Amino acid sequence: MPTRSIVVSRPVSDLNLDDGVSHELVVWNEPDLEYMRKAVRGSYQAGERLKQAVPSTMTIGGVFRCMGEDWDATDAAINEMYLALQQFSYTVTATFAGVATVYEDCQPATIRPLNGQRTRGQVESGFADYSIEIRCTPVIGAEVAP
Repeated sequence: MPTRSIVVSRPVSDLNLDDGVSHELVVWNEPDLEYMRKAVRGSYQAGERLKQAVPSTMTIGGVFRCMGEDWDATDAAINEMYLALQQFSYTVTATFAGVATVYEDCQPATIRPLNGQRTRGQVESGFADYSIEIRCTPVIGAEVAP
């Protein structure tokens, strides 16, 4: 049983963004949860009164490293990551210490090179780091991976 993995669903085969070979998780951010709020204000009272708060969108992500033995292998790992995270709708399964959390209805990710640009020199060095933000349907709770 893996102690840590970030798996992105794909039509043909899933992609593990923490396989230790071509992709590695550097930092995982705790999920951010946004709410749709509805509040009312009184004309003679300060502040507002919350009437409703419904979970809207969750943001997950972190810093991932794409690795390879040479330019071509590193570039292939980067392109594989981009293709997996630019799908219109997909699922991400994050497993830490045997506890899996499934994030569904993920939207195309925001992917940024950590140094602000993707350069040949960076990729030729054997790795490239990327910051990734993925918006998805809110998930409450987790389940143990089999």
